[in-house]
Amino acid sequence: MIKHFEPYIEFRPYSAKVSLRTPEGKEVFIEIGAGSSFGLEHRTTRLCIRGIEEVFRERKIRTVLDLGCGSGILSISAVAMGAEKIVAIDIDRVAAEEARRNVELNNMGSKIHVICGSIYDIEERFELVVANIATDDLLFMSERIKGSVEPGGVLLVSGISDLNKKKAVSRFYDMGFRLNRSFEEEGWVAIWFDYL
Repeated sequence: MIKHFEPYIEFRPYSAKVSLRTPEGKEVFIEIGAGSSFGLEHRTTRLCIRGIEEVFRERKIRTVLDLGCGSGILSISAVAMGAEKIVAIDIDRVAAEEARRNVELNNMGSKIHVICGSIYDIEERFELVVANIATDDLLFMSERIKGSVEPGGVLLVSGISDLNKKKAVSRFYDMGFRLNRSFEEEGWVAIWFDYL
């Protein structure tokens, strides 16, 4: 059994190096260029990376949607864990460009497709949907997010304060999702739902 491994982040002048633990227990590194997009420094990003590591330890995931991809760190982490096809989407053009640069920096362009757009531009379903976005936006788009998760798939959400956890769990429970587990750090939470 593999012990829980906290992602290690080393900040550099122009980039950050992130250490991850694969499902096989191997340590791998990804690099994220310095930029203005939401990403590395926030607790919810670290919680999502931890959630991604745990999901991939327990399931074979091939397809991923990264909703509100920011710097692209969650998409890049998913490829490092073994995903084969990722769609990374953000409504912010600057964030989408930054994600593209980080995808190329990690030589993952063949597996990650970055789009500047919204969840309403996505028509396919994915085995894993990751959304690290504000709670109000998450709840507003919840029906559309549900339509992007394959039956039997996983939804990993964050951007949620511990005060809003019950509201998020209740909304997704009413839509057919079941709470698998949650990850918490200093007033923030990431939630792993299974879609039945």
